[in-house]
Amino acid sequence: MTGIIRAALLQIARSRGILAATLTAVLIAGGLPLILQPPGHGADGAPAAVLTQATIRTAQLALITAASLVGGTQFRDGHHGTAVLAVPRRGRLLTAQGIAAAVWAVPAATITSVTAVVLTHALGAPAMADADETPGASLLGPGASVASAVTMYLLLMMVLAWGLALLLRRAWASAAALCTLCAVVPVLSMMIPAIGVLPGGAGVALLSHHPAEIPGGHPWWLVMWAVAGVAAGSVAMIRRDVDGG
Repeated sequence: MTGIIRAALLQIARSRGILAATLTAVLIAGGLPLILQPPGHGADGAPAAVLTQATIRTAQLALITAASLVGGTQFRDGHHGTAVLAVPRRGRLLTAQGIAAAVWAVPAATITSVTAVVLTHALGAPAMADADETPGASLLGPGASVASAVTMYLLLMMVLAWGLALLLRRAWASAAALCTLCAVVPVLSMMIPAIGVLPGGAGVALLSHHPAEIPGGHPWWLVMWAVAGVAAGSVAMIRRDVDGG
């Protein structure tokens, strides 16, 4: 198992697309707050919670793309066929790839979220003392940090992207579908609240200071989508033939 995990990690490390998308997310987290609110505006500028949400909603697009590449790149150029020949038990192969993906995803999501939260709270207007003004506070429990809530949101979106890429066997299809939902669902959900349970709206209460006002915003909706995506992708990967898709 160790050798399979090492090979999967090496494949991730060698992918320029994954590296570029991950670095883009970190650069967005570090640069977008400075663009939205240059230093010096302080109390007269936008609230920190608003800056955090805007920054993470943008940075997540890059991480979704990276996670889609992690799940879908193996199906290009015969990589998946070679891996299956080396490890005929696809459940074992899938487990190793999942572990390798997690080793990459956790630091990527954490660095992105911490960078965004530190900068947006340094540049944004001071938050109100009310605990409800802290993104994710009422959902993760008293004292939960903003960075923890944001990291959880990013990881769930990345898990969903990875699972969808396994299902579709196309990294670009997974990235395009989820990025489109992230752009469209928040807008449409204001007119049709029920749409808010779809990815792009699900779980965004982790980024909001008014979680009760967001249809489908509770993290359990996003957890459900992430689990469903990984389950569907895993079944597809185990049952399909090596050369299919």
